[in-house]
Amino acid sequence: LFCFSTSKGITHLCDLRANLTCNQYASVFDASTCPMPDHVDIFYAPLLNGVSTMAYNPMNSRIFVTRDFLTLKLWDMSMPTQPIQVLSVQDHLLQAALPDL
Repeated sequence: LFCFSTSKGITHLCDLRANLTCNQYASVFDASTCPMPDHVDIFYAPLLNGVSTMAYNPMNSRIFVTRDFLTLKLWDMSMPTQPIQVLSVQDHLLQAALPDL
């Protein structure tokens, strides 16, 4: 199993045991449905939504976490349409530093 993500916040889970060419995904986890803060310009969406880190939970193989610029998202593999929980991690950057980018 491995995952990769797009700049739109979509994480693709691939299973090489089922398909060696990876042209079909085992699951697609779409974080683009999560609401963005109202004062964020659409120009910044690819920067903010791109997943930089992904980690599996060693205690529960159905749970994994993705990290983007502003949030941690807790996912259940059986519920790919939305994360179980979204935790804000850098709210201060959204108001202070983002306009300077």
